[in-house]
Amino acid sequence: MARYIRKYKRIGSIGPSEERGFGLWVGYDLEGVDGDLTGQGFTRVDDWPEERLAEHGVTSFVRVAAGDAAMRGKLGIG
Repeated sequence: MARYIRKYKRIGSIGPSEERGFGLWVGYDLEGVDGDLTGQGFTRVDDWPEERLAEHGVTSFVRVAAGDAAMRGKLGIG
């Protein structure tokens, strides 16, 4: 299992212009994955300290099982 984060950009939000276009980092624990996923927008963070993760706003990770084809498809890692 490897630990990754991915940034999702929000566009067209409602509110003042300074709130539009913000990004949200989401953490994933991907079972059965041990490689470079930068092409799919993921950054591997296995060796990052908690402080560095906190700078990105990541405090927890979603566990994605090796057999979870639906979630893997949504993430583009099939």
